[in-house]
Amino acid sequence: MRLAYAFAISLITALIALAALAQSDGEQSNIPHITFDRDVVFVKSEEQSHWFTVEVANTSKRRQRGLMYRRTMPNDAGMIFYFPNEAPRHFWMKNTFIPLDIIYIDASGQIVHIVADAVPEDETPLPSILPAKYVLEINAGQAAERGIEIGDQLCHPVKKISERCTD
Repeated sequence: MRLAYAFAISLITALIALAALAQSDGEQSNIPHITFDRDVVFVKSEEQSHWFTVEVANTSKRRQRGLMYRRTMPNDAGMIFYFPNEAPRHFWMKNTFIPLDIIYIDASGQIVHIVADAVPEDETPLPSILPAKYVLEINAGQAAERGIEIGDQLCHPVKKISERCTD
C-alpha cells in the first residue's frame, strides 16, 4: 500500500512539474523572436584589453529587447547598444533575469559611468551620470574582476570609435 501511495504522489508531482514547464514554454513562445548580429569589441584599460563577443543592439526593436528573457550568458559575452546620438541614457532590468554590469560610454568611446551588479527584474531606472552614445552590458562583476573603470576606452578592431584604440 505504501509503495502504491508513494508512486501516486511521485506521478502527481511529475505531472504538475510538466504542466508548469509547458506553461512557461508557452509564455516564452508568446515573446516575439528578435535576432541580433554578433561582433567583437574590447575595452582598453591602462594595463590590458578586455575582449567581449557581443550581440549588437543597433535598432529601436533590438535596443528595447536587449538581454531580456535570457537565463545565462558566458563571461566573455555581452551586448553593445549603439545609439544614433550622445544623450542622457538610463536602463532598467525589467524582464532581465541575469545580473549585469551596465557600462555607459560617450561618443569618443570613453567610459563615463558603470552601474555594477544591476539587480535582475528591478524596474528602477539606472541612469548614466553623463551623456552616452554606447552602452555595454556584461555579466555582473566582470567590470570589477577585469579592472574596467571610468576613463577606459570602448574599442572595435575595425570601426574607429576612439583615437586611443590601438591594441
